[in-house]
Amino acid sequence: MTLEEIEGIKIECYSGDHLPPHIHARYAEYMDRIVIESGELMDGSNLPKKKSRVAIQYVQDNEKLLNTIFFLMNQNLKRR
Repeated sequence: MTLEEIEGIKIECYSGDHLPPHIHARYAEYMDRIVIESGELMDGSNLPKKKSRVAIQYVQDNEKLLNTIFFLMNQNLKRR
């Protein structure tokens, strides 16, 4: 589900996902997975650096909301 679009970057969260709580940031054919609590990139992330910085800043600015959305969409997962 697309939560937001910033500078052409789609911020997405999926049901049936896995821990750690994270979002997907998509831009054209590129994608980052960003851990919500730390803003760190997960393996396989490949957004251009400038777009990645924008997505990470969005996650940091909206950490509490994104964490809530992640667990609402993935109620089978336990919060730490």
